[in-house]
Amino acid sequence: MKIVKATAIGVLSLSGAAFAQSNVTIYGVIDAAYVYTSGHDAAGKSSHFNGVVAGGLAGSRLGFRGEESLGNGLSAIFTLEYAINNDDNSGVGTGATANPGTLARQQFVGLKGNWGALTLGRQYAPGFLSTVKNDASGGALWSPQAMLAAFSGSTFVPGNPARINNSVAYKSPNLSGMVFDVIYGYGENVGAGTSRTDDGFMGVGVNYGSGPLNVDLAWQSRQNRAKVGGGRDDINEWFLGASYDFKVVKLFGSYQTADDKTNPAANADFDIFNVGVGVPVTANGVVNLSWAGYRPDKGSNNESSAWNLGYVHALSKRTKLYTGYTRVSNDSGSVPARMITTSAALAGNASGTAGDNSTFYAGINHSF
Repeated sequence: MKIVKATAIGVLSLSGAAFAQSNVTIYGVIDAAYVYTSGHDAAGKSSHFNGVVAGGLAGSRLGFRGEESLGNGLSAIFTLEYAINNDDNSGVGTGATANPGTLARQQFVGLKGNWGALTLGRQYAPGFLSTVKNDASGGALWSPQAMLAAFSGSTFVPGNPARINNSVAYKSPNLSGMVFDVIYGYGENVGAGTSRTDDGFMGVGVNYGSGPLNVDLAWQSRQNRAKVGGGRDDINEWFLGASYDFKVVKLFGSYQTADDKTNPAANADFDIFNVGVGVPVTANGVVNLSWAGYRPDKGSNNESSAWNLGYVHALSKRTKLYTGYTRVSNDSGSVPARMITTSAALAGNASGTAGDNSTFYAGINHSF
């Protein structure tokens, strides 16, 4: 990371004003991988994608975070963080082919002290980091948990649905190993017949970390969503995840469930199970194996499952090489899950078509 210390002296309201010294950290990730993924299209015919994809192990990004001491233990803080699609020349405010309008990963400002931190803007819900910390694949693009959660429509996913716009968040200080997170996102609807509280979001999470043990428990609710047949109701989700590092092997696991009240006839409720292990095989290399299963409540022949075998090798503290293979199986009425590339090409079965799909990848990740 590069630390830039800047002291600015400017003019405010036509009078001289000295700005206090603040620290600004410029940071980022550049990640690119070769990907070959194959499966079936909507007609059941073989389809594939072969090319370079950005953000495989972790999303490529450019960020700025700063802190200014205000005295008496109080500080002003901010973060501006933007996605970069370094494979197709888009990012940092430009439109993206596959993800228009999602390039602002985080944008918030707030205050912090020994009482915790209070921030406002676009920021992570508890479900973002809780999935990453309890996943052997670390929330990578081909993580079984990340893929199944994303296609199920869950907000417990290490991606865009767990970043909340128009939000106010509070994070507690570390209390004997426990940290509490609370977030509320305002819907800010202005259309006729809607309330400004419609389409809001609420999340509560608690993390416990002590030595080799990590545990996350969280609840997230998409509130006052439009209901089929009229009216509004909530989509509630719960998540429990844990990991334990035995040094010779690290174990991961999570369980999440969703209760969708917006379309009772369709019964969109589901459960996702995730288990995995990480095994150090050299001083700098780790083999990861993970499996996840998607189980909807709407009956049989609607399930999906996926497994991943990967290897990550650290060339330094900032540079990693990685490779691996993910296999996904979908029933005829399942999500269905498949690899999505930044070019918006879908490899794997399209909606309503049963079948398996697989992805091979190899790439490099550098953080600064």
